[in-house]
Amino acid sequence: MDKRMKIKISLIIVATLALLLVNAAVFAYYPVAVTVTGVQPVVFIAGDNAGEPDLGDGNTIVVTLGANGASASITVHPTYQTTYYKDVLRLQNQDSEKSYYVAIRVNDPAELEGASTATLRIYDSTGKFIDAVDLTTTGTTDWIAVLNAEDYLRFDLKFYIEEGTSLPSSETIGFEVIYSSQNVESAP
Repeated sequence: MDKRMKIKISLIIVATLALLLVNAAVFAYYPVAVTVTGVQPVVFIAGDNAGEPDLGDGNTIVVTLGANGASASITVHPTYQTTYYKDVLRLQNQDSEKSYYVAIRVNDPAELEGASTATLRIYDSTGKFIDAVDLTTTGTTDWIAVLNAEDYLRFDLKFYIEEGTSLPSSETIGFEVIYSSQNVESAP
């Protein structure tokens, strides 16, 4: 075997060994235990006007809460021009010490005709206006309110339905109430 052939074979062996070393993997496993202890500091509660008479024969302002107060649905019956529904839903902080920051995410906007609008109006428990959220466009607000310990926020609904357009027959508007113990970053 000539010297060149020995060098070629040696290079092939070295390359094969290097390839084996590059593809070798080492796995180390460190255990992590996650303990989950559920807590529900904030709940929905029906507002003072839930269940009260609404426009139209036999209609009421219907507020249905989830089994644990972590969800709600509202049924109202607005008419042309402006219809205002005061205190239909509340967000109650059950913590005795901790406050929470609140944001709203509209994920299923109202699809109303013409210049018609739908607005969520938020007040603190003293009746002070906090903010208004346009329910006709998707998006997430900044942290718009602080829900203090053992306090609540009041949610009102305001509709303007332009004359000459059709009244909604069964329009669903979907939004989420987001709360957090911090306000240094936006909700994901």
